[in-house]
Amino acid sequence: MSDALKATAADLLDSIRIALRDLDRLAAEVVSARGRITAASPQLQLYGGGALAHGYYTHLERVFERIARDLNSAPLPGPDWHHRLL
Repeated sequence: MSDALKATAADLLDSIRIALRDLDRLAAEVVSARGRITAASPQLQLYGGGALAHGYYTHLERVFERIARDLNSAPLPGPDWHHRLL
């Protein structure tokens, strides 16, 4: 394995570790919000819960995108890249 590839792998691993920590925090916030939000909750609370869930998914998507980019040396092309990424 070349030194450049080792450096890329090490950087990717560090990024994944940080992202997993952030995802754990977001997941805890989603679970906490889920326990407090009901169908009768004010609309702002519903939007807030949705924003937390969206933030989790978006962060996870960025992790997968980074892995794909670093391993493939290019972003995924095409309009359906979100589906192919997962």
